[in-house]
Amino acid sequence: MKRDTHKEIEKKRRENINAGINTLAKMIPNEEKNKGRILQGTIAYIHDLRAQEALNLEKWSMEKMMMEQLINDYKQKINELENENLQLKSMLNLPSTYRQNSSNDLQIHGNLSRTDD
Repeated sequence: MKRDTHKEIEKKRRENINAGINTLAKMIPNEEKNKGRILQGTIAYIHDLRAQEALNLEKWSMEKMMMEQLINDYKQKINELENENLQLKSMLNLPSTYRQNSSNDLQIHGNLSRTDD
C-alpha cells in the first residue's frame, strides 16, 4: 500500500516536470524534443532576452537623454523668441494692453494709428 502511494506521488511529479518542459519547448524558438536540449535552449533563450533587454534599456536611456536635451533647446529658443517679440513690440510702440482669446491669438486693445508725414 505504501509503495502504491509513493508510485502515484512519483508519477505526478514526473508528469508535472514533463508538462513544464513541454510548456518551455513551446515558448522558445526551438523544435527540440530532447528534454535536456529543451532546458539548454530555454537557458540560452533567457540569456539572449536579458542581453537584448540590457541593450534596449541603454538605447532608450540614450534616446531619453537626447529628447530631454531637445526639449531644453526648444524651451531656450522659445524664451529667446519671446524676448525678441517683446523687444519688437516695444519698438513699434504698441499699446501694452493685450489679452489672449480662446484660440491663443493675441488681440490688441486700443487704436493703432499711424500718421504719414
